Amino acid sequence: MKHLDKMTKFCFAGYLLTLSTFTLACNPGQGSGQCGYYDNSGYHNAPIGSYSGNNYKQPTQIINRIIHLPSKFGAIASSQSESIIYPSSNMNSSTAAINEALRGCGRYASDCEIVAQVENGCLALAYGKFDNIHYVSSTGGGSTKDEARKNAINACHKFGGAGCKIIELSCSIPTPP
Repeated sequence: MKHLDKMTKFCFAGYLLTLSTFTLACNPGQGSGQCGYYDNSGYHNAPIGSYSGNNYKQPTQIINRIIHLPSKFGAIASSQSESIIYPSSNMNSSTAAINEALRGCGRYASDCEIVAQVENGCLALAYGKFDNIHYVSSTGGGSTKDEARKNAINACHKFGGAGCKIIELSCSIPTPP
């Protein structure tokens, strides 16, 4: 009988070992076995969805798609005679941005001209004192407000301006719906 008990114990231990092997083959808690899946962020060692006690919850479907945003345009028009600055931003075309800036400036002066344009970025206009009679203005563009501001100030100093300050800053950047 003792021999049978050892044999029973041996078989039972073998059964438990076999059972645990199958159990660990896909145990999300242990991260073992081939129960993972691939997605856009890589391999995961758990089946899609989640376990809550004995209940399996279906995964929420995630749809990845590329959204193509249309470009946005901006411009700054300026008048030398009237010291007018008129920006346009977030227009759907370069022509629309130019026309809007010239139209706005043209309400106050007849010598308006475009001094800067941008597509999907920011524009800044800096103004500084050159001497007691003359002043210098310069524009700078960039992908952010800070970059445009820095570029405009640097350009103003490069052309001899002192005490350069930003007098206009606008961005034309596409945004998701």
